[in-house]
Amino acid sequence: MVQAGGAGKVARINSYCKTPSVFIDTRCLYNHGMKTILSLSRKLIFVLLIAACSSPTPNAPAATAPATALAITLTNDFTPPTGREPNARKESPGEFRLLSATSTYGLTFTRTNQVIGDQANLPDMIVDEQGRIFLYYTISKVDNIKDACVVAISSDNGKTWVYKLVKFKGIERQALSDPDVVRLPDGTIRLYGTTQIGKNIGIVVGESRDGITFDVRGTAFEVAGENALDSITYQFGGQWHILTLANENIENMFYGTSSDGLKFTYKERVTFKADNRPYAPSNGIAVNNGYRMYAFSIPDISSFFSTDGKTWKIEDGVRLAFDKTNPLESEFVKDAAVVKLANGSYFMVYATKLK
Repeated sequence: MVQAGGAGKVARINSYCKTPSVFIDTRCLYNHGMKTILSLSRKLIFVLLIAACSSPTPNAPAATAPATALAITLTNDFTPPTGREPNARKESPGEFRLLSATSTYGLTFTRTNQVIGDQANLPDMIVDEQGRIFLYYTISKVDNIKDACVVAISSDNGKTWVYKLVKFKGIERQALSDPDVVRLPDGTIRLYGTTQIGKNIGIVVGESRDGITFDVRGTAFEVAGENALDSITYQFGGQWHILTLANENIENMFYGTSSDGLKFTYKERVTFKADNRPYAPSNGIAVNNGYRMYAFSIPDISSFFSTDGKTWKIEDGVRLAFDKTNPLESEFVKDAAVVKLANGSYFMVYATKLK
């Protein structure tokens, strides 16, 4: 998550054109020193076809929109499921739960013990100009769409939520994997997602004024002959930045830049590592004199800091430690998304395993 201007197993890549959807189970990392497998499994990426496996349409000029928020009918499109999805695929959304936590300064978080959604994974958030939280995530199934992208909207700083199905124009199905969202100064919400582009996997971008229906604008980031997936997009230092997994490998992530956030150019590989442990970055937020990236290494959530948007150093302490005594959590906490609220406090949504 960013607001513009401020601030497990390694998958087998199948033949996408032979099936309407492919599931990629990412981030099972090998810790050779301990000779164990770290099943980070940050994101089960639901890869969709765009126009019968063809590349998305070229990027159109940036849209102009008024700086006022559009009215949204805040009624539920669906009732969130409760409990674990029966016969859920390993590391699919059906195995996860979203919970919230709060912090005064964005470093030490206190659990609210509020369940925002079960059978839910991959959270990312923005706050709109009215102070409403838009929480995007992947749900196990809704409206007959498996692993669909949905948004939960809160008008009271995360105490209550309304659940809406996210819709996309310009793709064959009403879903994109791994929502990665940014709010622009004019109120437009950009959503970056992972999908098939030609023979490889890359990132496309869509834009919306209401945060619910997105027009797919085209390809935002791709690396020739490589698979770039699971994006984190942010604006810092007068430039747009993007991080993606590099061929399902967390230890060497693709890094790119852009002047407008619509089309990124690949620059180099970067890594998030401390004490010889790999970390999976999830979402970040602009802070004084730099940018904070929340990241996890099983079982806890930590953070890294950057002054240039591409080189990162781990910060002292843990932002949220897994609590094995908490009946709402199991095995680990991961994938923190954080926003700063109008009252100056910080609000986190994170994922844990369903028992």
